[in-house]
Amino acid sequence: MEYKIKWEIDIEADSPEEAAAKAMYLQQNDDSQASIYEVTDTDGNVKEIDVLVVIEAEEQIAHIKRVVGVYGEFSVYDVEADSSPVVNSLGDVIQLAESFNADSVTCTTYIGSREESSQDISYEELASIDPTIIEQIWTLADQWIVVSVEEAK
Repeated sequence: MEYKIKWEIDIEADSPEEAAAKAMYLQQNDDSQASIYEVTDTDGNVKEIDVLVVIEAEEQIAHIKRVVGVYGEFSVYDVEADSSPVVNSLGDVIQLAESFNADSVTCTTYIGSREESSQDISYEELASIDPTIIEQIWTLADQWIVVSVEEAK
C-alpha cells in the first residue's frame, strides 16, 4: 500500500533555502522532537502518527515479551492489579486486556458484568489502537517480575 506522509513546521528564516535546511536539520537531529507525521492512505484515511511513541511502544513490547519468556505467562489476577487495561469501551460494553503471553494478549469483552467473549490480540495491534495500553501492560509485566521473584524465595 502506498501512503502520503506530511510533516509540518513553522520556521523563522531569512530565505526558503535556509528554512528547508533548518527543517532538514530538525528531522535528522537525534535529540529532535520532530516526530509527528500525518499519514494518508490510498483510500484517503488520515492518521496522525508520533514516531517516538511507536518506537517507545516497540521497546516496551520487547520488554514484555522478555518478561514472559523468563517468568512465564501472567494475568492481571496473578499480579493482583487494581484493574485491567481498557482496550475498547462503548456504553456498557468494555474490552479488557486480562492475560499476557509471549505473542499476544487475551482480551475479554464484557457487557455489563457478563463475560461475552475473548480474543487474542497481538501487542503490536494493541499499540496501534492506543500506545498507553502497552505502557499499562509494561507496568503489569514489571509487577509480574516482583511477584515471581517473591514466590521463588
